[in-house]
Amino acid sequence: MTSGKDCSPLPRRHSVRLVLTTILVTAGVIAIAFTALGRTPWSGASSLDAYTIAYSAHEGEALLVLRTELNEDTRIPGGGIACCWEEAGSLIAISDQPMPSSVQVTWSDEDTGSIYRAETELPDDLTAKAAKLPGYEHEIFGQEAGHPYLIIGLDTEGKMVIWLSNRRSAIHTEGRILDVVAEAQGERIEEHEVHP
Repeated sequence: MTSGKDCSPLPRRHSVRLVLTTILVTAGVIAIAFTALGRTPWSGASSLDAYTIAYSAHEGEALLVLRTELNEDTRIPGGGIACCWEEAGSLIAISDQPMPSSVQVTWSDEDTGSIYRAETELPDDLTAKAAKLPGYEHEIFGQEAGHPYLIIGLDTEGKMVIWLSNRRSAIHTEGRILDVVAEAQGERIEEHEVHP
């Protein structure tokens, strides 16, 4: 005896649609979950949607970034910096590009007139690390998604330190990541050597 309900299997095209819809919904839920955690679900990223390169100096040191080259073929703007160590000062937004593999910076100490040039290679997996940066907790706004910052710290003695961070500064923040990814000691150069 039958109950009158049709229990025949779905036609093949309906089964395929159902499977595809399930896959898409699952992928969407996973992407939303990763976004809520401030992470991206792809670990081997070859480029980033966006990241920021920034300059940093010790408080009270008046420095002028004269020239910055990424990968020996891309120049980005410089300018004056006077604060603050380990924090992102002057900002340059980069989109749809991998992190650079090398950095060369030329800067001057405005008080003494000394000019330095430092260069360094960056880790091969830097783009993948930047893509995995976690979010952080803001004292006022709560959980925030992290944003990759490549912070270039310069000082009056010719030292350059490069950090990877998920936040511009540590102000009002718990969970800020600040990893040293490279260090270099610059050499003093003459003014005519700034633009080879």
